[in-house]
Amino acid sequence: MTAFLLLLRKVPIFSVLQFSQLLQLRDAMQPVDFAAGDIVLTEGERGDHFYIIVKGSVSVLKED
Repeated sequence: MTAFLLLLRKVPIFSVLQFSQLLQLRDAMQPVDFAAGDIVLTEGERGDHFYIIVKGSVSVLKED
């Protein structure tokens, strides 16, 4: 099992999946690169993707 699949098994929402389902999930994922300062999602928008941060960091800002 790859390190990525082992990592997925530790995420509660993925821990209930069978190994074959994890493989399907992994195969459906596509890497996306963002540059520093990119805004991926704005508060109030409907999110249509699930992101796994593999490298780097993110900031979550909430408007008051």
